[in-house]
Amino acid sequence: MTATPVLYQITFSHFNEKARWALDYRSIPHRRHALLAGLHERRSKKLGGAGTTPILDLGDGTRLFDSSDIIAWADGNSAD
Repeated sequence: MTATPVLYQITFSHFNEKARWALDYRSIPHRRHALLAGLHERRSKKLGGAGTTPILDLGDGTRLFDSSDIIAWADGNSAD
């Protein structure tokens, strides 16, 4: 069984919104984990990022740290 990807986000960021829209548009099942703005930097760095969101954890040890990378991954992994 493949793990469900987890999107780490802050809810009001347009970069995070682009990632959410791409995952929804491509009908990719995922969970969302909202981080508190201002405190998200620490969690992002703990996940291996640069202190920013969105981060998509694919569950296999792979994490994507940029909305553009998440969109490209979604485009390549859709059921279409």
